[in-house]
Amino acid sequence: MADILYRYNKQVYFNITLLYNFINDAPVS
Repeated sequence: MADILYRYNKQVYFNITLLYNFINDAPVS
């Protein structure tokens, strides 16, 4: 069970990191 939660949290963290990088790279007017 803990392994599943670990993998899920890792995926969520990865998605948040991608979103954060996308927002930072986007040109702000």
